Amino acid sequence: MRQHFLHSKLSVLVLAALSVPAFANDAVGNEADTDLGEVVVTATGTAQRIKEAPASITVLTAQELQEKSHSNLAEALAGIPGVDIRNGVNKTGGLNVQLRGMPADYTLVLIDGRRQNTSGSITPNGVGDTAIGSMPPVSQIQRIEVIRGPMSTLYGSDAMGGVINIITKPISSGEWGGNIAAETILHQHEGGNTRQIGFSTSGPIVQDKIGIQLRGKYFDRGDAERMMTEGTGRDPRPGESENYDIGTKLSFNLNENHELWLDLNRSRQRYSNEDNRMGTLDKPNLPPARPGLPSGLRASGYKDAIISIKEQYALGHTSEFEAGTWKSYVMQSEAETRGRTMPYGWTTKDDSYRFNGEDRTLTNKDLTINTQFQTELGNHNLVVGAEYSDNETVDLAAGKDVKFTQDSWAMFVEDQWKILPTLGLTVGGRYQDHSSFGGHFTPRAYLVWNTTDNLTLKGGVSTGYKVPTSNSLHAGINGWSGQGRTVTVGSPHLKPEKSTNFELSANYATERFDVTGTAFLNKFKDKIESTTVDNCAVNNTSNCYLLADFPAQATIGQSYNVGEAETKGFELSSRVNLTQDWYVKGAYTWMKTEITSGENRGQELVSAPRHALNLHTAYNVNERWKIWFEGEYKADRNRFQGDKKDQSAANQAMWDATGNKLKGYTVFNLGSSYRFTDNLKVSASINNLFDRKFDETAKYTFNGQPEEVYMYSNTAQSIAGTFIERRNLWLSVSYDF
Repeated sequence: MRQHFLHSKLSVLVLAALSVPAFANDAVGNEADTDLGEVVVTATGTAQRIKEAPASITVLTAQELQEKSHSNLAEALAGIPGVDIRNGVNKTGGLNVQLRGMPADYTLVLIDGRRQNTSGSITPNGVGDTAIGSMPPVSQIQRIEVIRGPMSTLYGSDAMGGVINIITKPISSGEWGGNIAAETILHQHEGGNTRQIGFSTSGPIVQDKIGIQLRGKYFDRGDAERMMTEGTGRDPRPGESENYDIGTKLSFNLNENHELWLDLNRSRQRYSNEDNRMGTLDKPNLPPARPGLPSGLRASGYKDAIISIKEQYALGHTSEFEAGTWKSYVMQSEAETRGRTMPYGWTTKDDSYRFNGEDRTLTNKDLTINTQFQTELGNHNLVVGAEYSDNETVDLAAGKDVKFTQDSWAMFVEDQWKILPTLGLTVGGRYQDHSSFGGHFTPRAYLVWNTTDNLTLKGGVSTGYKVPTSNSLHAGINGWSGQGRTVTVGSPHLKPEKSTNFELSANYATERFDVTGTAFLNKFKDKIESTTVDNCAVNNTSNCYLLADFPAQATIGQSYNVGEAETKGFELSSRVNLTQDWYVKGAYTWMKTEITSGENRGQELVSAPRHALNLHTAYNVNERWKIWFEGEYKADRNRFQGDKKDQSAANQAMWDATGNKLKGYTVFNLGSSYRFTDNLKVSASINNLFDRKFDETAKYTFNGQPEEVYMYSNTAQSIAGTFIERRNLWLSVSYDF
């Protein structure tokens, strides 16, 4: 009865959105006439057209973002070639962004060119997406630029896989204006409904002198029925959450050539753990965890909610001189994770203060000072800059009064040389001196040749460099896994990870047609992976680690440099303007990842689908009404890595039941938007239109007992594979003022 009612409600609401009368006459925006030479800034730090940018870059416009639902940044990137957001789900329900087969940790997220990633790890055990904070209100975003491939030359560590730069709208220098938008997602089946409201406004306080911008967003998600009926283990269907993000920016025009600005932002994300979705709750009045320990609290490491708080303060200036443009900023970023506790029952009494269920402090502070100068010298466009970073991470897992600190300074230069009117060469390099690893030079070179007015050829070599987090270098305990049962220790011997990326692309564009093909090869060295080693106190083997305080633990988690790996693939994207009001665009990716040395040689670096395809079409019915339809296809992924004989007996049984595959899929979405007035716009979409079920299971027998395994995802210590909610309706009302 409930499903029938919701199904009827979905149908009526969407038909209303798709069937509004065509009586208005103000423009909704002819997206079919989008300028294929759109200007971007992330590839070089200076403005240039996409076709001439020395990188593989995709732009998401404000209009594209406003016409779909995006609970998080990853969902906005689903249709971009070379981008995979479907390989796993965090405990929060958030998705990971993998660029060209590189793990999510190698994607650098920026807002207006300023780093959002934290330097240290304070979001352990499946909540890593919270470290970046939430996306600004969509109405405040001007565009999102996505670069696939290393950009460490300009942006340093973490940019090894690529860069996502969220560029916000400038403060209005004329009249006051803004936007307020409310939206909801209504699920037909077991999902938790969401509600979100966002606003942004800006204008002058003192005309032409002082301006201000205010922005904010509130998000609330209801509880969803658990996919895992027994109520234990990782569950891809998220629970209750309540998040907000609020910020302001002030600008001071000292004169027509000099501007000062101040930006403040605070975000708070709260995820309920009342049903153990985030981790096993600490439990009082239980028997001893092992002989010799007192009874009472059994701490597994989790309270009834996980809370992530992030605050940023940035002060900067922009100065225009006859010789060029000088930009600088200083930013303090502070992040904290609450709701984690210290597991109890796996140590000796003299160390028990660390493991008695007290709050586990998890904080990170990053200070960044960045300055750069851009100038034109003849046919050279030159960017010269420097950056200083000071980082502090605290994790009580390492002990009281222990702080992980590191700092670095860097100098970088990049030159865009216009050799000929149709031929440009970009060369650059970054020298970084790190307190733990000394100096390292990261170069890149890229050639862009406009062979004709329609055909552009590009190619280049870029390098990436990523230092380990300060937590991972600690000579001692730095965390737990397995609900507090398995200790992990740091690895002071870790080396920075390095990569070299080769790519070659061709773009052909006319007024109505645009197609780009790109081949890439990314060679990865000293990749950091997790493994288990013997505890010398239990098994005194050659490569064991002595952890005498943990006599009940036979193995210990530790990270090491795996050796070499590579990702390679081909990306194809195209757009056809069939008429002035109707366009079709698509993106295809073929990709393979492989570890090429060490004991895991031949295994995948990440479990990526060999084939991925996205298609999208949109039609402007008239000046106010637009409809769109899209499809997403992903091929199968491998469920387990390595040979079947090396798997546990339980995993071998699942291997047989599934053919060692995480099932591929195709999903479709349908949407529409209508502008009732110049100020009022209503949008709607049905997501997962044909109601594909991602909780499908296969039945098998193990040790004589009936078992089930999920076909699209692998829910073990982490969630691999794909989970997409069943059919749901998104509704949005947006008002400009």
